[in-house]
Amino acid sequence: MTCDATWNRSIIERRNRKQIAPSLLGALQINCPEQVKRYAFDKTGLPAVAAPRKGETSIAVHKHIVEGTVQDWTDLEITLNAAVPVNLRLDRLLAQELGISRNVVKQLARQGGLFDGNDEALQLKKPARHGTLICFQLTDQVALKAQIKSALIADEVVAL
Repeated sequence: MTCDATWNRSIIERRNRKQIAPSLLGALQINCPEQVKRYAFDKTGLPAVAAPRKGETSIAVHKHIVEGTVQDWTDLEITLNAAVPVNLRLDRLLAQELGISRNVVKQLARQGGLFDGNDEALQLKKPARHGTLICFQLTDQVALKAQIKSALIADEVVAL
C-alpha cells in the first residue's frame, strides 16, 4: 500500500473451504500480518515474476558490537539474525558487509580461520540462515583484521 505497487500471488487454489484449516482460513481472511509475511517471503512458492533480478539484493544489515571493543581483537563472532529468509549466499553476504572479496572469504575458510559455532566448515555457497554463528580467527591476519575493523566501525548503525 505504501509503495503503490501490488501483485497477486496464489496461496490456495481450487479447494473446498472445508479442506482448509479454520485457523489458516481465518488468518488469511483478516490479512493477519504474521501469515502475510510468512507467505510473502516463502521462496518456494514465489512465481518467477517476483524473483529478484540477477545482482539485485535488497537487504538491510545492522551491525551491533555485543562484547569487547574494536581496538584490540583477534577473534570475531557474528550471529545472523534474519527477520525473514534471504536468498543471498553466505560468502557474498560476508564479503559485502565486511568489505572483503569473496576469494578472501573462501581462502580464510580453507586456511581454518573461518568456521561455524561447532568448529566445522561453513556452507558458504548456501543462503545465509537465521541463527548461523560465524567465527573468524584472525591472529595472523593483520591486514585483513584492519580491513574488517574499518568495515565494522564505518557503519553508522554500529553501537559501541
